[in-house]
Amino acid sequence: MPIEKSAFLAAMSHAAAGVNAITTAGPAGRIGKTVSSMCSLCAEPPSLLACVFGASAAARIITENGCFCLNLLNEGQREISDILAGIVKIEGDPFDSGDWTHLKTGAPVLKSALCSFDCELAAHHDFGTHRIFIGTVVGVIIGEGKPLVYSQRQYRRIIEH
Repeated sequence: MPIEKSAFLAAMSHAAAGVNAITTAGPAGRIGKTVSSMCSLCAEPPSLLACVFGASAAARIITENGCFCLNLLNEGQREISDILAGIVKIEGDPFDSGDWTHLKTGAPVLKSALCSFDCELAAHHDFGTHRIFIGTVVGVIIGEGKPLVYSQRQYRRIIEH
């Protein structure tokens, strides 16, 4: 029998995770969402996976558009994270809160991100409350800086010794 949800969430809050903005654009619309669940999948073909709450508009729009960009945020991009997470409410387009471009798929790419992976959707799977997206990387931009990290329900900094 699985453990209680509250115990699981309390324990997982101690994990350190990079903060990412997953974005998409296409016939179904344009949207961005903050996510922490992502990882590389394999190098041949270059691919990664990201998880999004399955009942969200973002999950539906990414699925319908067939593409996404995973933008790894740097430590100076807390505001973008908070806007795309819905923590900070703004009027107008959330993509006005950064300098965005696009690569092959047309998904929004944050020019100042630590790095951005432009992906064609290869597969998606629903598990529990989330949709797992697998993307084949068709473009990449590598920036500079240190990653924005989240642990124990707050942003953290990486300190070099």
